[in-house]
Amino acid sequence: MLFAIAAASIGIIGCNDIDSDERFIELPPIEGNRVVLLEDYTGQSCPNCPEGHRVIEQLVEQYPGNVVAVSIHAGEFAIPATNPTYVGLKPAFGDAMSADRGVSEYPAGVIDGKGPSLQANWATAVRDALQMAALCEIEIDGFSYDEATCNLGGTVTVLSGKSASAALGIWIIEDGIVARQYNVDGNHTWDRNYIHDHVLRSYATSSVWGDPLTLVRDEESSRDFSVILDPTWNVDNISVVAFVTDMATGEYLQTTCAHVNLSNKE
Repeated sequence: MLFAIAAASIGIIGCNDIDSDERFIELPPIEGNRVVLLEDYTGQSCPNCPEGHRVIEQLVEQYPGNVVAVSIHAGEFAIPATNPTYVGLKPAFGDAMSADRGVSEYPAGVIDGKGPSLQANWATAVRDALQMAALCEIEIDGFSYDEATCNLGGTVTVLSGKSASAALGIWIIEDGIVARQYNVDGNHTWDRNYIHDHVLRSYATSSVWGDPLTLVRDEESSRDFSVILDPTWNVDNISVVAFVTDMATGEYLQTTCAHVNLSNKE
């Protein structure tokens, strides 16, 4: 079923107001191997963003294994990771990503590269994307982690269903981050122990949007990757998201997410 989206109208510029009467409706389940990437542009001081997080949780629960969410802290409502006073979650490249996507209100969602859209439209956009065929398969494996250098490595393998000029993006996300968030319960106060999940921390390509990848139908392409993790991040909560973009159309061909397996830890 699709779920309720509700948030108070608060009149702060930059955060969209949500109609409290809007509700999700029950729809038949989706079948297929398509995995949708939902980019959640958010901020710790954004009063409507906690409701966006709840919508994402509901979508992930409704479509288990078929929705990958990544929270990208950006804009004036985000606290920079370099903030000396509070635990901030905005990476140095967060604002550039938001600008590239044309985000003007928070929270904003970009579904498989399409958007941005307000959270009231995320459920429909996700469902529409899930009904498209997955045009490649992606696998992430071969994880290794060197504690001495905080170096995370692995391999991404792509089996293409079409020939195309593409890009392979590899993002590093972290779950379970305890940090402040505003207006969690709709009472316009700060929750200093809010749990932030799927927060974009870094990327393992030359550009945040990925590196060029030539796809040949029914042939595999493999790329090894390596990225240095900040020692303050909890490696036990790190996952890797890989996605392939058709450069001719901007269409996302497929996405996958894999939790780092510490059994391969060096």
